Amino acid sequence: GRSDIFSLGVILYELLAGRRPFAAESIDKLLVHIATVDARPLRQIDPAIPQELERITLKSLANRASDRCWLRRPAASVESGCHGLRLGDRP
Repeated sequence: GRSDIFSLGVILYELLAGRRPFAAESIDKLLVHIATVDARPLRQIDPAIPQELERITLKSLANRASDRCWLRRPAASVESGCHGLRLGDRP
């Protein structure tokens, strides 16, 4: 479901940015943060991240579950966001 998409977005974000998309001092504050604040755009952290991969990742982390439905697109378009990306290559 949509929680699986969110979880995938968290993992993608961590792999690409090297840190979690959301942080807070307590679980209560973290839940509020997740529900009200957008994750920092990945390309602000690493401009080498492909724009489409950033879009897919951030859409997966959308505050509203109904906004996380990027999987309706053909798989080939999702894969195109990953073209040329090598996770081990970091400046």
